[in-house]
Amino acid sequence: DTKTNQAIAIKVNKSRPDVQQEAKLEIFILEQLRKLDPDAANIVKWNGFFQDGERVCLKFELLDQCLWDYIRDRNKQGLPISEFRPILGQLTSALSHLGSVGIVHADLKPGNIMVVNRHESPVKVKLIDFGLACPASAVNPSDCVGTVGYSAPEVVLGLPYNEASDMWSLGLVAVELATGCHSTPAENEYDYLKFIIETQGQPPDHVLDSGIYTDDYFIEDNYKQQRWTFKTDQQFQYETGYPSLETRYIKLKCLDDLEQIMKVRRGPEDGQSLFVSLIKKMLALDAHQRITPSEVLRHPFFNPGLSNSFPCIAIERPHRINLQKGETKVWIIGSSYIRRGESDAKEIFGENFGLNAKVQWFGKGGMCWSGVLPRFYEELSTQSPPDILVIHAGGNDLGLMSAYQLSSVIEKELMQLHTEFPSMTIVYSSINEASSVEIWKSRPNQ
Repeated sequence: DTKTNQAIAIKVNKSRPDVQQEAKLEIFILEQLRKLDPDAANIVKWNGFFQDGERVCLKFELLDQCLWDYIRDRNKQGLPISEFRPILGQLTSALSHLGSVGIVHADLKPGNIMVVNRHESPVKVKLIDFGLACPASAVNPSDCVGTVGYSAPEVVLGLPYNEASDMWSLGLVAVELATGCHSTPAENEYDYLKFIIETQGQPPDHVLDSGIYTDDYFIEDNYKQQRWTFKTDQQFQYETGYPSLETRYIKLKCLDDLEQIMKVRRGPEDGQSLFVSLIKKMLALDAHQRITPSEVLRHPFFNPGLSNSFPCIAIERPHRINLQKGETKVWIIGSSYIRRGESDAKEIFGENFGLNAKVQWFGKGGMCWSGVLPRFYEELSTQSPPDILVIHAGGNDLGLMSAYQLSSVIEKELMQLHTEFPSMTIVYSSINEASSVEIWKSRPNQ
């Protein structure tokens, strides 16, 4: 960039009229994403666009390497749980943020996930390429978007889809992180559905009934208990001329096989069975039964202290907060007020407020409420929970929803958090433009 003298990434779109239109649609999506903090939301930072003749050129921050290359550099043996758990947490956070502005990515795969710096630990990742993204309210079921091998069943079959389709894709990415192999590397939609059915069974009839393209892959028989039957390889080849190809490196008879494959490729690790239980929820064949981003981050896989596999972290142990005996762990999460308040607090009170405490600050400009809990669970994937959690957020949401709606969401999710972590003191504060202060506190046994 000659103006900033910094290296950047440029997406150069072809000059064809249809590609120009696609570039304009991507710019529309990127404008919507400006509402989000790209670092907190784990999405690539967009720096505008320029014209090169008839070509539209999009400017982005320069990142390191895509997740495909990162996995390949690890000899495709899969990553240890301690390494891919934070990555999965960050990508789930990205989906949560996209959902907060009603955007479906529609092409989630390792090639569209970038590692910011491969030498950092834990590694940070960001979503890129919003060329197929669209508002969830404007999806067209007849569009088979995405990449074969990662698209959700409802997308392949031509059903209405929403943000849940991204969760399916993330589930397949998670399997690839854990095993080093793509579990459904099909070259066409028939083989892709075949691989899914051989592992998980076929989608229920009520799902298949609504698909625009169901007849391309299934035969209906109203006299059978299961009315839809998947076409045989011979039937599909006779109708289309395309032979079925076996392209899988690993074959899963069921999703439970994942645990054994992980043990063979990396050895036994704590959390493998929890990971498989999470994958089953991410890869639910019915999109309405699929787990949501907030539910993913509350899954025991991200709370190792709730599992007997991690006895060293006893987050359920009841205790009282005592700043005089032992070191108290404090997390402060919120918007730019938190970021600015950190320097002021250190200047006035000294490190850790001058108390026998360890205070960690997580402030991001523009953070909305939807970004708070994903940030909390992301940190929880690498360390034990705090004794005190202080949250300052919500002001940035008021343009997106009413104060009544916002307060209802906040109260519900904070109560859920208190139920999950009863020994953690939660303090919520929100300062509006009139400088009024509301404090919501949740204390153990109160």
